[in-house]
Amino acid sequence: MRLLILFVFFVSVIKANHLPITTVKVLNGKNLWYYVDSSSVFDKPEKNPIFILQNANFIIAPEHLSLGYLTKDIWLKTTVFNVSQDTLRNYIIELENGLLEDVRLYHFQNNQLLQTHFSGTFLALNQRSFPHHLPSFRFNLPPGESVLLIYIGGINAKLIDVELYSQSYFNTQIRSKDLFFGLYIGVLIALLLYNLFLYFSIQESTYLFYILYIFNFLVLNLVLDGYINIIFPSLPLFNTVIAVSSSGFAIGFSLLFTMRFLNIKTYFPKWFKWMKILCWGALGGVLLGIANFWYKDIPPYITLLIILAGLSIYVIAILSFKKGVRSSGYFLMAWSFFLLGTFIISLVNFNAIPSNFFTNNALRITSVMEVVLLSFALADKIKWERKDKL
Repeated sequence: MRLLILFVFFVSVIKANHLPITTVKVLNGKNLWYYVDSSSVFDKPEKNPIFILQNANFIIAPEHLSLGYLTKDIWLKTTVFNVSQDTLRNYIIELENGLLEDVRLYHFQNNQLLQTHFSGTFLALNQRSFPHHLPSFRFNLPPGESVLLIYIGGINAKLIDVELYSQSYFNTQIRSKDLFFGLYIGVLIALLLYNLFLYFSIQESTYLFYILYIFNFLVLNLVLDGYINIIFPSLPLFNTVIAVSSSGFAIGFSLLFTMRFLNIKTYFPKWFKWMKILCWGALGGVLLGIANFWYKDIPPYITLLIILAGLSIYVIAILSFKKGVRSSGYFLMAWSFFLLGTFIISLVNFNAIPSNFFTNNALRITSVMEVVLLSFALADKIKWERKDKL
């Protein structure tokens, strides 16, 4: 049923109430502390999480914790206090990052481990303690103080926002997020189908490259937000392959589209050779990711490739506009929006700027503008080409 949300084209925004935790107190705001394991002392979390809790040097975390492509283990700690005499049921911790591979929650009370929960992209949806598309854990809170210790392993970007919800508030948040994401995906699907129709009508290869670019970018967004786990709930390793391949293909087809649309081979032959090299680099990243070789270096490699490709396309768009290449104005405007979003999210991944709502959604916002403007650019280009043939 939730998959239908991905095809919603127009929705109303649900205004959620504040978290109704009247008998649970989260100390010091979010009370989130973190520890980066730079040694081998704590590299086996299943061995002794109590030792980690008592001996690791935790420091206070900022509101939005971003540690870049850190391959070391990360530990988070928070304290929750239930002031009632009853056990509070069905509270949920959610980490808003669909790429975290290995995530575990250890629930302590009075230095005793009450329960261990498992999540992350390495696990199929039905293998997770709480089957949600993002790393999440559902647990009960007995009276008194509870300490929640979260382990995060893997090599993807450590963008960490931790939220504590009641079950009812969590359900409201999920509906809001699903509808918002469905609106975004709906716009991309609508533009993809529109351009696919034009491709079959006109048989112009430029449209084909553009369609394949939109498709892979759409798939990449499903991966980043964890919704790919709903589509393929029993294939966690396949989802990892999709994450790498969709990134590489999106880069490659955006380059091919640019080369064709702006006629780079004719106007800028040296740039044409450079962009061909980038295309091979994107294909190499896809093949290495699929083969699972060099996987620990693939995410930063893909991010670096995005920066190089984005800069190259933007420079060539400026040169084309100055040269008077037809329809390059639309293209330059579209790529300006997309490049802005790309650089913001890349800087967040490398921990160069803080992670917040705007920076985390910058690529989504600017990509809609880019796709719409590129559709205008294609229509304008075809119109002028038809006039030239008359």
